[in-house]
Amino acid sequence: KRMSGDVRFFIFAKNEPMILIAGKYEPLAECVAEKFRATRFSDDVRVRTAVRLIDYVGTHHADIGMMLYVDKRQNDRHEALSRLEHLQLLWTVAARHAVPLFLLFFKYNSDFTADTEVDRFFSWTGKQFRKPPYSYVFKIGELYGTGDRASVVDDFLRQIAATGGVRISLYGGGVEGPEERQADHVYARDLGRVVYWFAMHRPESGLYELGSGFPRTDTALAGAIFRALRMPASITYAENPPGGLGMVPAPLSVNLSNLRRIGYRKPFYSVENGVKSYLMRLNREEKMFKMDC
Repeated sequence: KRMSGDVRFFIFAKNEPMILIAGKYEPLAECVAEKFRATRFSDDVRVRTAVRLIDYVGTHHADIGMMLYVDKRQNDRHEALSRLEHLQLLWTVAARHAVPLFLLFFKYNSDFTADTEVDRFFSWTGKQFRKPPYSYVFKIGELYGTGDRASVVDDFLRQIAATGGVRISLYGGGVEGPEERQADHVYARDLGRVVYWFAMHRPESGLYELGSGFPRTDTALAGAIFRALRMPASITYAENPPGGLGMVPAPLSVNLSNLRRIGYRKPFYSVENGVKSYLMRLNREEKMFKMDC
């Protein structure tokens, strides 16, 4: 049961220390957890909820073999700690109790502030004398495949279900006139695979970006959806803001060089293959918004 303000924990045990997957973005935490359930951690899966993650780690650190935290925490005046302070405290607790730490961040937010905050946090970790046994900071491209209604893929699916077509925003700041945005879309199934690989191989600690490595336009994304649905494409365009000249966002791409350097060679899903896989899962489940892990 989902409780407002709570943090959900997924705990896996198979005669060895637990793997703790936590965070306030439950759909992605579920997807990563599903990868572990499908492999060597399938026998004994327990789910717990707790309000204070840091207190939980401080109390149960002796039982935790690895902790992954999915960050989708915005600065909020109602929070006692800022987002950066919360991450620093989480790192400090993991370092103090020698808990290996995985951190997943969304590279792209609607306000484009996530990148700066993650970079500030990563810079801060490099100055700390005490560190977790190993630690990984992952930046995620534009995510789809979790059933999150806020994702562009699911938004386009809702539009198609309602009107049979997709409406795409154009921005007036381009050199050759109005242009559409470009982003690196990453399929949730790939994230589970990467995290599991890191847990098994334990390469050097560091900052890694996760995505296909190829920014795509919204038109390309919509086209992939229509082809997967076997429908003729129906796309209209609108200025954003209406009647204005809003600057076109810079292409949002992911740099995979660090990931490839440490030996992860598995290719990421292309937009076409990822969308097709996601829609096949939705069709099997007969639900429009079902996570695909």
